[in-house]
Amino acid sequence: MAVLSLTPDDALPPPDLQRALIWFSQAAAAGHSNARRYFDSLQRVRSTEDAVTIVVELQREDLSIDCDSQFVEAMRCVDGRGKTLTERETAMRRAHRLLESLAERGHTASLYQLSLLYLHGQGLPKRDPHRALSLCYEAACRGFVEAKVAYGVYFHWKPEAADMGNAPG
Repeated sequence: MAVLSLTPDDALPPPDLQRALIWFSQAAAAGHSNARRYFDSLQRVRSTEDAVTIVVELQREDLSIDCDSQFVEAMRCVDGRGKTLTERETAMRRAHRLLESLAERGHTASLYQLSLLYLHGQGLPKRDPHRALSLCYEAACRGFVEAKVAYGVYFHWKPEAADMGNAPG
């Protein structure tokens, strides 16, 4: 589902708070999961600037929740318990697609998990240790602790890689 993302700096026609409330009310009545939250939040504001700020903040929350739920789904795909070999392979390809999408949006845990898929060649035609190391490095730079540990362990056991200029970045 496509999401219209707004920022306070977007050059849009002046917002019509009353019309927004009508649309959110109708969407909530139709069962849209977040429309009720938007409607309730907007009923309390009186200025259009406050309304735009609230909508932008709610969209950030929605994007974060969406990323987290997709990450959980990817991790379910990675967990191969109770699946046949064919089911596991299909699930790993799905995990790869989900994690790639999340990594492109900057989801740090996805960068690290994706590095593991590349390292082991799961959900991929073949292993790609260089891509794995690059993703792990990016996750480590963004502060993901497991990636920092994994990256440090790699260079502890392969110090020649750092000396030869093979470190990504």
